[in-house]
Amino acid sequence: GFEKALDSEPHTAQQALDIIATLYRHEKHIRHKQLDLADIHAYRQQHSEPLVTDFFRWVYRQRQRTDLLPKSPFAKALHYAHERESQLKVFLGNPA
Repeated sequence: GFEKALDSEPHTAQQALDIIATLYRHEKHIRHKQLDLADIHAYRQQHSEPLVTDFFRWVYRQRQRTDLLPKSPFAKALHYAHERESQLKVFLGNPA
């Protein structure tokens, strides 16, 4: 959804995409190093968990904006992320 919002909210949508890209880089590192489950969990706790926490704080702050129209692509992407926060965090506690 954040990609769809690039036209209307280029700066803020790109912020979300940059955070997501960093998470994917962490996962690529895990695959490249072929870490075992314990090391995957430790790596995610050290590198990904703080980023995910910051991301969802950022989502909350963005959703408080009074200039954001509810039907805008950016608002829809924020809503999607907010509604699925617990599901999107599963990987942090489950290394498999």
